[in-house]
Amino acid sequence: RMNEWIVLMEASPGHDGLRLDRRMLQQLLRAMPNALPVALHHPDRYAVQLQVTAPSPVHALSSVFTEWSEAVDGLGAPVWDVVRAEVLTRVEFERDCQVEGLGDGGNDGMQEETERTKETELADKFSS
Repeated sequence: RMNEWIVLMEASPGHDGLRLDRRMLQQLLRAMPNALPVALHHPDRYAVQLQVTAPSPVHALSSVFTEWSEAVDGLGAPVWDVVRAEVLTRVEFERDCQVEGLGDGGNDGMQEETERTKETELADKFSS
């Protein structure tokens, strides 16, 4: 049985230290057909959110990793190390958004608020 999964993936610069700017991250999002319009950028880290249909969380993560790798290769973007990944069902994702007070998880306002909230959290996290 196929399920809908939300995959959050976070990457950090590899050993070469090459940076990925916001413009390149936007191109990366456009190159990934399953990417939702949510990405977080910091000079030392970025995160993307994708939605996929797969039979299990392992298959969902594998699918997202393949899609991300192909997009990075296709754009000639710096290859950053994946440092964190999280796979959630749509129900879990929406529940987490409710717990965080970010709305119903189904509208563009929530996504914008999530992005602003997460950018602030990431900025705080990376500056400490």
